[in-house]
Amino acid sequence: MNFEAILSELKAGHRVARLGWNGANQFVYMTRFTSECLPCFILRNAQGKSQPGWVPSIGDLLAEDWGIVSEGYKEC
Repeated sequence: MNFEAILSELKAGHRVARLGWNGANQFVYMTRFTSECLPCFILRNAQGKSQPGWVPSIGDLLAEDWGIVSEGYKEC
């Protein structure tokens, strides 16, 4: 999938990742912390740490290797 297609999946609440990423179990999801906050992307890295405010690189935006991740992970 490309980023345009995967953005719809993020908005629907799915976790997504690129096949080209090195880190096992690394993925991105979208969340809203409170009703006062706007939604943001969160990167869950290979070490199991969550980083709010992830911004896709140009390479990520142009990539065609995006996919949906199974639901076996806990969000922060």
